[in-house]
Amino acid sequence: MALRQEHRLGERKANRLAGLVHRQGAAGGSVGGYPIRPLLLSMIVYRLANRGYIMDLAGTGGLFGSGRWHDKGTRILYTSESFALAKLEVLANTKSIPKNYALIRIEIPDDIEHEELTIEDLPANWNTFPHPKELKAFTEEWIRENKYLVMRVPSVHSPYEWNYLINPLHLDAGRIKIIENRPHDFDTRLK
Repeated sequence: MALRQEHRLGERKANRLAGLVHRQGAAGGSVGGYPIRPLLLSMIVYRLANRGYIMDLAGTGGLFGSGRWHDKGTRILYTSESFALAKLEVLANTKSIPKNYALIRIEIPDDIEHEELTIEDLPANWNTFPHPKELKAFTEEWIRENKYLVMRVPSVHSPYEWNYLINPLHLDAGRIKIIENRPHDFDTRLK
């Protein structure tokens, strides 16, 4: 029904909607007489880190500390689907207001397939602290298999949103690129 309404609003808008439908799984053909064209969009993810390390996409930080999804000594990048979620993740994992931070936006090409974990896939204690060992073991296996560059995981702090783990050892890691780098000062009222 929505597609028929789009037909009345003009070809350009209907084609845009048809492209979205195609991306979500429609199998070719046409909608309302308009051809379905694939809409190829790259994914943009967000990362906040100390300005001295923000340009490092090699996952070096994982070598020096552990997190929910990895053990110390593992190269991994934590990113988020939005700037707000990236900020929430940093604030939840620091004791005071972070200083000297920067934000990067990273573009992941649209043809990169990714692994996805939903809450239903995880153990019941996945969102507890200390972090369950099962999550780290799963991530270690994911990195060793080296099948996917990106793994989509739910956020503990905002369960309707997603974080994206990036395996910097994957063959396609060189295809991701930083498209924006800017300093970010946290508002002192946040802690």
